[in-house]
Amino acid sequence: MKKNLPYFLVIAALIFLIIGVLSSGQEKPQSVTPAQRPLQSKETAEETEAPFPFGTEGAAVEAAQEEEMPAASSEKIFNIYTDRSAPDNHYAPSGWMGDFGDVNLNDQYMKDPHSGTTSIQVTYSAKKTQGAGWAGIFWQNPPNNWGERMGGFDLTGYNKLTFWARGENGGEAIEKVKVGGIKGTYPDSLEVEMGPVVLTRDWKKYAVNLAGQDLSYVS
Repeated sequence: MKKNLPYFLVIAALIFLIIGVLSSGQEKPQSVTPAQRPLQSKETAEETEAPFPFGTEGAAVEAAQEEEMPAASSEKIFNIYTDRSAPDNHYAPSGWMGDFGDVNLNDQYMKDPHSGTTSIQVTYSAKKTQGAGWAGIFWQNPPNNWGERMGGFDLTGYNKLTFWARGENGGEAIEKVKVGGIKGTYPDSLEVEMGPVVLTRDWKKYAVNLAGQDLSYVS
């Protein structure tokens, strides 16, 4: 089993391998276009069809769902993923890149979730199926949006992305976690990255600092 993820960009729009929540003190974010759930994924650079697999076994990495935050009158939460069937999930893991054939994603993994009933499990084999030597997934809105059309949300006022994650064995490394960065006719208004992230066997909370960033358009 490969323990290293040479180049895992997760979050295009806004999240990580998985996943968490944006926190701030603002009112409910405004959607530029209605969100949709993905039916398939697309490989970015070549614009070719890519698989959107489920039911993976033998995970190398398990991505966490959001932390259950205590209620606070001054804090607003924007969920990316809290549970497979949660009605307030946002964005879709549709932007598969690089060696997408080496990646399996299961968004209803039921073994030892951080909270709720499911988490997101990602397995990366590093076989270089497409010859790239790296792989990544962008979470997008609407699905498969590479900046050719309007989409996403105005998240002005939010100041961090938080998520819980763990590795199957501990020591698995995610080279890069990225928020924003999609270009095109309708580009994201920010591009922020953190990493590398080295996972432990136990659930651990991570945060991407978005304070002072332009979050007016995140697709």
